[in-house]
Amino acid sequence: MDLTKHQRRPRLELKLRHHPDNLHALYRESEDPVERSRWHAIWLLATGHSIPKVAQTLGYSTRWVRDTLHRYNKGKPMADARHQNPGQPPLLPPELQEAFRQALLQPQPVRSIPASMAPWTS
Repeated sequence: MDLTKHQRRPRLELKLRHHPDNLHALYRESEDPVERSRWHAIWLLATGHSIPKVAQTLGYSTRWVRDTLHRYNKGKPMADARHQNPGQPPLLPPELQEAFRQALLQPQPVRSIPASMAPWTS
């Protein structure tokens, strides 16, 4: 989209797929903080609040609210997908991981400081 200097973006419309009462319930019942914030934003938009007002109320940018609105309109999940990322596999194979754990449980030898270094450590 090529915008000239004073041209406005097209107005975003909420394509409501849930009743506002249901949106409120989704917001209140969500345990994931990112999902909860997204449902809260959609609920506020559905009850007539403007994008800048929602951003101010929730402490997010208008860009975040617009992105959340796009996500909802496209039917994407509100949950944070980062929580489902298993991460990188461990570098050590399981048998070496266990050997490392066992080595950490062993008592460490007591090492004394040579007498010639004792004055420097006090």
